[in-house]
Amino acid sequence: MEKDYSITHSNDSIINIDNKDKKILYELSINCRQSNAEIGRKVNLSKQSVAKRIKILEKTNVIICYTTYFVKLKDSVDYYILIKLKNNINKEDLKNKIFGHGQIQAIWFTIGLADLVLVISTTNSEKLNKIVNEILNLIGDNINKFEIVEALISGYTFYKDYLIENKNRKVIRSYYNNEKISENDIKIIGELFNNGRITLIELSQKLRLSINTVSNRIKYLIKNKFIINPGAIINLPVINYHIVHIFISVSGNIEEIENKLMKIMMLNLNFNLIWRIVGNYNLLIMADVDTINKLISLIEIIKDELKEDLIKYDILITNSLIISNNIRKSKVELIINEFNK
Repeated sequence: MEKDYSITHSNDSIINIDNKDKKILYELSINCRQSNAEIGRKVNLSKQSVAKRIKILEKTNVIICYTTYFVKLKDSVDYYILIKLKNNINKEDLKNKIFGHGQIQAIWFTIGLADLVLVISTTNSEKLNKIVNEILNLIGDNINKFEIVEALISGYTFYKDYLIENKNRKVIRSYYNNEKISENDIKIIGELFNNGRITLIELSQKLRLSINTVSNRIKYLIKNKFIINPGAIINLPVINYHIVHIFISVSGNIEEIENKLMKIMMLNLNFNLIWRIVGNYNLLIMADVDTINKLISLIEIIKDELKEDLIKYDILITNSLIISNNIRKSKVELIINEFNK
């Protein structure tokens, strides 16, 4: 289902899905470890019908993979390099150069504020500067301008409630966790990262632990916020949703402004993330929209809510997103091993 080198979101071909498919995608996105029978009860389908639909969603690349998200550590920071290009550039050539460098987590091909966004995770500014300089040299003289944005740990994420018009929104808050965990817990996190939908039986056999032990450890890791419920990565562009990043610069108390934005995000289902950042902007908001009119509506809602507190905003619309599979795997090994330092 996924290529050796990357996980790719793109809209090369639009797949039509119905409301039952959307409900299944929603359930898999919030917890892909649910059985087909459990999902079936929620979407009013038999487990056989759910299994058949999931296979089609996987085969058509609507579902890219299943993974789990884990907490960040204080010494691991994500940075975005926003690059404006002078001319068009061959995407395949650019992709090979950048991923060949071995330090880039993801490439966004975008329109708006930047033509290209590179995602880097590193532990200090010296390493960041070295990587940035190397990458800029790889791209060459085609760069018009670039800026670096640092993502802080303070952020909130929502489920993709727009898929099912769910008004009962739940918020996931980001956090640090530097507590130590056992070697078996580290192995479980690693397996869930590579395949969030792996069965308890498969995990039990791989780790040589009882099914009850594996089940209890997963519950413990989720309850104590080492990991977030494993979920499906959905190829949004292929089901005709555009991934939008809204970079906002504000004046005034950042917590009060964040609270204002949280209120409107609770009411508007297409918003799915708000994150504090450092650079030329204070906040990053993400939304998934199926029409330009929806995007315009969301921007107007933000402007009406913030009023004079809003200094400026800029928009990125992602055409395609490519995630390095190798970096994903090396990053999880690095981070989970940090727990026991």
